[in-house]
Amino acid sequence: MLNEKEILIHLVHHSRYVDKHFELAFKRDIAEFLIKEGYFEDDIPHKFSDKANLVLNNFYEENKEDVTQVLKKVKSPFSYELICKELSLSSNDGRAEYLIKRLAEDNVIIISESTDWGDRIKILFN
Repeated sequence: MLNEKEILIHLVHHSRYVDKHFELAFKRDIAEFLIKEGYFEDDIPHKFSDKANLVLNNFYEENKEDVTQVLKKVKSPFSYELICKELSLSSNDGRAEYLIKRLAEDNVIIISESTDWGDRIKILFN
């Protein structure tokens, strides 16, 4: 029903990293599919299983170096659309926001409190 990219996007949208402006309508058939395939524990959408965490962690590990290099290349502050374009990611699915916030969680970067994800993103490198 869903391909790997679509599964990843749905998991990203339901992670704690992505703001509400990217939330997808979580349709019953999609929720049932992700539960049936073992991406959520205890039949509770939003409670990730080890399988879901593995997908998200692999996505982060595969992309963190590229994101770091792109962030070093662009001048802060920058627009969300610019960083998505530089990363060849859609600005409509939250994957870039997820990656940037994971870098901040790993103390690679600091995201300014004045960041407005819909307008300008301000970061510093640690």
